[in-house]
Amino acid sequence: FCTRDKDVFRIRVTLNGMERCIGVTRTCARPRSFVSTSRLSFGSQPLFAFSLGSSVSRSSKRNGCVFPVSSGYRTIVAMRSVEQGEQSQPPTNENLLRLPGAGNTYPGAFYAGQPVRSIPPIDTKLYQRPPKGTVPFVYHTEYDIRFYGLENLHPFDSKKWGKVKEMLVNRGLIREDQISTPQPATDSDLEVAHTKEYLASLQSSYQVASITEVAPVLLLPSFIINRQLIQPFRHHTGGSVLAGKLALEQGWAVNIGGGFHHCCGCAGGGFCMFSDITLTAVFARHKKGIRRVMIVDLDAHQGNGHARDFMGDRDAYILDVYNADIYPQDHDAKSAISKPVELKSGTGDSEYLTKVSQALSEAENDDFSPELIIYNAGTDVLSHDKLGKLDVSTHAVLQRDELVFAFAKRAGSAIVMLTSGGYQQNNAKVIADSICNLHSKGLISL
Repeated sequence: FCTRDKDVFRIRVTLNGMERCIGVTRTCARPRSFVSTSRLSFGSQPLFAFSLGSSVSRSSKRNGCVFPVSSGYRTIVAMRSVEQGEQSQPPTNENLLRLPGAGNTYPGAFYAGQPVRSIPPIDTKLYQRPPKGTVPFVYHTEYDIRFYGLENLHPFDSKKWGKVKEMLVNRGLIREDQISTPQPATDSDLEVAHTKEYLASLQSSYQVASITEVAPVLLLPSFIINRQLIQPFRHHTGGSVLAGKLALEQGWAVNIGGGFHHCCGCAGGGFCMFSDITLTAVFARHKKGIRRVMIVDLDAHQGNGHARDFMGDRDAYILDVYNADIYPQDHDAKSAISKPVELKSGTGDSEYLTKVSQALSEAENDDFSPELIIYNAGTDVLSHDKLGKLDVSTHAVLQRDELVFAFAKRAGSAIVMLTSGGYQQNNAKVIADSICNLHSKGLISL
């Protein structure tokens, strides 16, 4: 159990029937570094903390030992057991005690500070029941970002989602009135995965400019930023959560948007403002009673946001195939990826499809048995994408998506597809082509 009093975390630990109270001062350090403070002692004796109300006994055979460790965004309080006389070592996934807990507690570690509420609000509108006759395609007209032309300063095509929808309608795959329309995620919804401090920081033009990588946003007042930029991200996020619900009810779903895999609970970046992947999983767990979630992230960039959110979560399996030469190169988040597959710039069709297929086969052999697969289907893997820097053809992207949906079918798992990144004008057509191909191959049915 952990509470916070200003900059001191008060931790109450029960170990072998003995209760100990320990206070640890908040620290700022390099990601996942071993932190020393005035309240930590090193040497041949077990590591322990001195603080207000501290009563850890030096003479006990085994002691509960608390380390503050920075995750890069939040302070993690981790605990390990140390034998008398053992040399103190930094905590690792192997030597952490497996602590039971509630809320935002993960095996071996729990987040301290401003808590993240991991139980969705009872009155959330994100899990609404769509009107009769709708299909599991999720889209809202608010997805497209129109920001006085400033959106064109970023290479991302901020209107591709509307283009995808139009193509699917024009090709006769779906009708306008069949599309499931999501509600925007409210602050109460977002607090399921985000800290209040982070959400409050979005009132800063500087913060939003940094996340969206559009410098002129700095010059605009927050009410305009909220209406023209933040609100579309809220709709995308609501769309991902709704698509997760529909997938569990109908076997599959596509959010024609979402996939903001660089955002975690306490920080955004890389044009990712809200952690919609994490929220989709958490809502599904609490609202639908599932436990095992697999994230298949095939965007060209490493999915460091959801990886940080699910660090230490044994019921989350992350398969991530990405170009290791490009942003974000988050080596700490990589430790949370169950099946990392690193590519080099210029990787072409044959090698790409072979590695994706092999990774899926290995994941299948790991016997994880996911109940929900969240597929982050970025199209920035395409040739000539200046940010993705891979050399994958349109045909190979269609084959890739087939592989993932066929994998879900074999696993008997629901699958939700998010469209994620892609920085060329042809991305919308490729996404529409792939969805139509999945339908023609019988991997999705209407």
